[in-house]
Amino acid sequence: MGQRDSGRRRPGGRRRVSLRRATGLGWVLAAALAVGCDDEAPADPGAEGCVSDLEFFQQQVSLPILEADCVNCHNPQGIANQSMLVLASSGETDYLRRNLEILREVAAFERDGVSILRAMPTNRIPHGGGLRFEPGSDADKAFQALIERFAAPVTCEAGAGSGSGVLAKVELTDLPGTLRKAKLQLVGELPTAEELAAVSGGGEAALDALLLEYLSRDAFYDTLKRWWNDSLLTDKYARGDEATNLLDADDFPNRHYYRELSDETEPGRLARAHANRSVAREPLELIAHVVRNERPFTEVLTADYMLLNPFSAQAYGLGTGAFDDPLDPEEFRELRVDGLPHAGLLTSPMFLNRYPTTDTNRNRHRARTVYQLFLATDILQKADRPVDPTQIRDHNPTMNNPQCTVCHATMDPMAGAFQNWDARGRYRPPMEGWFADMRPPGFEADMPPAEWGRSLRWLADAVVADERFALSAVHAVYTGLVGRPPLLNPQDQSDPRFEAQLAF
Repeated sequence: MGQRDSGRRRPGGRRRVSLRRATGLGWVLAAALAVGCDDEAPADPGAEGCVSDLEFFQQQVSLPILEADCVNCHNPQGIANQSMLVLASSGETDYLRRNLEILREVAAFERDGVSILRAMPTNRIPHGGGLRFEPGSDADKAFQALIERFAAPVTCEAGAGSGSGVLAKVELTDLPGTLRKAKLQLVGELPTAEELAAVSGGGEAALDALLLEYLSRDAFYDTLKRWWNDSLLTDKYARGDEATNLLDADDFPNRHYYRELSDETEPGRLARAHANRSVAREPLELIAHVVRNERPFTEVLTADYMLLNPFSAQAYGLGTGAFDDPLDPEEFRELRVDGLPHAGLLTSPMFLNRYPTTDTNRNRHRARTVYQLFLATDILQKADRPVDPTQIRDHNPTMNNPQCTVCHATMDPMAGAFQNWDARGRYRPPMEGWFADMRPPGFEADMPPAEWGRSLRWLADAVVADERFALSAVHAVYTGLVGRPPLLNPQDQSDPRFEAQLAF
């Protein structure tokens, strides 16, 4: 169900897509398709025009009121960051549901029979932000309606009325059609006549069995590496000497060993063919290795080794003694480079060079990339952009100006976790420590000073413990299968396509 075979448009705007439950990769696809859907238990099944609490909140409260006004102060770095109402921004994972729960808690407090959720913005109770809307206004009525929903929740069965969302427009394809799409996407082949007959006669159990078999094929791992290269972009270095040139000559004096070998020998020919490419693709091979061996996916960040074959191992100066066949580019081993505190692909020279830093960037690009790829969070969506530089008058604005801190308070601590790795991807702990004019290294909490020497290993452990890490894996599989990332909630209400985007 990706770009190569997206299905035929049906009358009435309906599209035939595969939406079948399966073991193996199937559960990931099912989870990916469910991202952003209302999973509350149905209270009024079949109701015409049913609008769930979450949908009402999004359309009537979050977009026109909270995101347009309140979040400017009521955010973790805003002037109301010590109040009960601290909102997540639209750039954060699951922000709608999180903000709905925050408002539910605030609405429970009353004064003189009026919830403070209405009393403060209407200034019936003194509000530091002043009057935000008048009593009886549309915004006040929307808050009142939301409070009533908190007392008597409204939920809708999928497919009921206008509040059913995108799944109401989905038509399930048959099992042979699902198999065709799945096999094309996973291994790049059409199903055989025997396979089609098997699922026609054996149902979903037969489909599950075939999917599991596809997931064991080498072709699937080629597909998996292609999906992840679309994010990591490390194949940029797979040609010529581009990858081995990135290795520091002092740290890895054997990086160009293949240049000394004769083209007239098999070792020389193979080394020239495979050495640079093997170094370049090390992060992708690590991901495939973790999946192939059914390791926890967290190991792509927490691995205390590099995944090397005989050719990349020699470039790193580790020799070929660990390998059964020193000329086999498909034989991989978990190896360690002395003196390097490995943290999966975070410490790979390819990743560090593909997402570089500068003296002024100070690892912020690397931090933003980790949030994007492994925490399903686009930091740049946390605030309106571009920032007007004429309005920035603060000393050290990334620490003190709310327009800047809304992103930097999240990004800069993680940037500090990369402190030991320089612009060339070399392990070079700073002699004078991290920058005093930035926030301390960390993620969700300050990193203990005792961990600074292995800062990326500490960061990897913290990131994979975050619930967003699992969601990021679902996003990666969804994007690989469908050919585009999951849809985000529309934000621009002035866009003439806004209503259509919101409905979809």
